[in-house]
Amino acid sequence: MENVLSAPETTTLVASVVNGLVKGGLGGSDVPQLVAGLCRRLNAGGVAVDRAGCSILTLHPQTVSQEITWRADRDSTTTTYHSPRMMGDPDTLRGPYFYLALNRLSYKRFPLGEGQAEANMPLLGRLRSERYTEYFGFFHPTGGTGAITPFARGLHLAPCVVGSFATRQPGGFHEADIDCFKSVSETLALAAKAWTNFDTGARLLDVYLGRACGSQVLDGRITRGDSSRISCGIWICDLRHSSRLATQLPPDEYVALLNSYFDATVGSVTRAGGEVLKFVGDAVMAIFRSDRPRNDLDMRERVLTASTSVMRDVHALHVLGRPLEVGIALHVGEVMYGNIGTDERLDFTVIGRAVNQAARLEGLAKQLGHPVLASASFVEPIRDRFHFVGSHPVAGFDELLETYVPRA
Repeated sequence: MENVLSAPETTTLVASVVNGLVKGGLGGSDVPQLVAGLCRRLNAGGVAVDRAGCSILTLHPQTVSQEITWRADRDSTTTTYHSPRMMGDPDTLRGPYFYLALNRLSYKRFPLGEGQAEANMPLLGRLRSERYTEYFGFFHPTGGTGAITPFARGLHLAPCVVGSFATRQPGGFHEADIDCFKSVSETLALAAKAWTNFDTGARLLDVYLGRACGSQVLDGRITRGDSSRISCGIWICDLRHSSRLATQLPPDEYVALLNSYFDATVGSVTRAGGEVLKFVGDAVMAIFRSDRPRNDLDMRERVLTASTSVMRDVHALHVLGRPLEVGIALHVGEVMYGNIGTDERLDFTVIGRAVNQAARLEGLAKQLGHPVLASASFVEPIRDRFHFVGSHPVAGFDELLETYVPRA
């Protein structure tokens, strides 16, 4: 005989589950951990949950929502980040989560017996074929008009958490089970939203500051002047003829061109193990850390690999009948890495004499017409791979700056 929870048993189970969600949320559990813990407590308390999950709308350039799904047969969760392209899939738009959110339905039961009205939802049809007997969904708005992407707002969605519980139990869920789900879903939504806010903030820091700088900020390095000395290869790439391109191209085409250029530069640096720190107009500044800068051959090899990749990929971008061109400066030195700015506006970056020298070197690359120009400190252990092309005066430095170009 199936176990049906009595009212006192339901009250006790709800209190236990809510307490677990609160403790998990305060303890820093992520959403997969929260959902898995919730399902295990429900099953231990007599509620037959074979599948559950939730989806949270987020604010991220490449992600519309984050969806977590737990399955009892694996006792594990999967996480899916939905991009605007994935959200354009008709099957996604015909899913129960989207149905609940669009119609602002707090709760809805979806029986999965033969001939049910929800057969036009692909997910429910698949669950029915997998012997699920009922799917229960919930929707909780979370407020805030700026907490989701413009793409989601364009679909007439609002900030929210949607979720579900499904069972293979014959006949579906009991009324006591549904009462339990209704009682715990708001706490799950609150805990999930709290974690997602942190996760979104962390991912946005990665996007806007870079993964390395973003992790430094999350670790608490947020005090003005908090910095450290590091040695690194300094890589600066600038787009040639950008003023002409900005004048001759329509604004939207110029922005699209810049994005393709940045895809090429940032992708090459990242694949070679560098950290992109800053965009200054159409210039990109990156560093390649090193514990032994004077003779670190591996670091220099990665810098050169990034440079070769950028020149190849950028040169393949043709505009106004000509391939794009860049100028790249390669330098090695010690920099201060950390926070500078004001109490109201901080920047996590590198500063120092070596950074200024690299910037002057990039200016010389443009002035002399070389696609790649390296300093003496960069070429020192691999001098046989470069040609010396002269020493030049540069603003702000008493000494001449020695310059080198790679041998063909």
